[in-house]
Amino acid sequence: MPHSNILRNILVIALINLSLVVAIFDFDKFFAGTAPSPQLIHTKAVYTNTKADQGSNQILGLTDSFPTYEFCNLVFENRLVSPDSILEVVDKENMLPADYMPSDLHTLDASKYNVTRTIQLRESAYNSLIPMLNDMNAANLEYAITSGYRSYTTQQYAFNYWARYVGLAEAGGFAASPGYSEHQLGTTVDIMSAENNFKATSYMGQTQVGIWLKDNAYKYGFVQSYPEGKTEITGYNYEPWHYRYVGKYVAGQIHENGLSLTEYLYDFYNICL
Repeated sequence: MPHSNILRNILVIALINLSLVVAIFDFDKFFAGTAPSPQLIHTKAVYTNTKADQGSNQILGLTDSFPTYEFCNLVFENRLVSPDSILEVVDKENMLPADYMPSDLHTLDASKYNVTRTIQLRESAYNSLIPMLNDMNAANLEYAITSGYRSYTTQQYAFNYWARYVGLAEAGGFAASPGYSEHQLGTTVDIMSAENNFKATSYMGQTQVGIWLKDNAYKYGFVQSYPEGKTEITGYNYEPWHYRYVGKYVAGQIHENGLSLTEYLYDFYNICL
C-alpha cells in the first residue's frame, strides 16, 4: 500500500475516534466535577490498536493488527480539568499553579484523631476520611496522620529535606518537586503506623495499619497513589502510607483492576504513558 494511502487511513481513523469522543463525552458532568464512568480499555502501559482502533479498522477494511501506532495525547499541556477536580492529574509531568490553594479546607479534630500536626483536607476528602478514621479507631489500629494539604512552599521544604538526605538525583523518588505534589490538591493524606515507629518506609505496608488500608481504603474513596511494583509507571518509590481521595467509584475500579492511579487517569484522559 502506498505511503499516501497509509497516511490517509491513519488520518481517517483519527478523525473517527475524535468524533466518537466528542459525541459520547458528557462535558457538562465532567466540568461540574462528576466525571462520566470510563471504560477501562488499557490496563497496562500499552496504547496501540485499542478497541476504538479495531472498530475503525473494520470500517476501513484493515486488519486488527494494523496500524500499530499510538493513539493518545503525546503532550498534555492543556489541562482537561481544574485543580479543584478530584481527578486532576498531578505527577512528574503535570504541575499545579504555585498559588493554588483549595477554598474548602477543613481541619481534622486532633482530640478525636491521632495527628502529628495540623491536618487540613478539602471537604469531599474530609467527609470521607472521617468515617474511615472512625472505623480505624474502632479496630484499635495505632495510626498517625502526618500530612494532609501542603502548600507549594511547604512542598519545597519537603523536597529540600530529601535532597539533603539522599542527594538531589535521588530526591525525586521520595518527594515531589513543589507544584507536582498531590498533597497540594488537598485530597491526600499520609497515614503512618506505630508498628513502624510512624516512619515513611516500605515496611509500613506490612503493619496492621498498612494491611487494613490496602484492604479497605478504597471503600471510602481513597487509593494508594504509589503502589508496590509500579515505580516505573508512577515515577515514585513504593509509598504504602500515601492515600489520595478519588471517590468511591474510581477507587473501586482501581482496586478491582489492580491499577495504579497513574494508569487509571492516563487511560481515562487517553494520555500516553
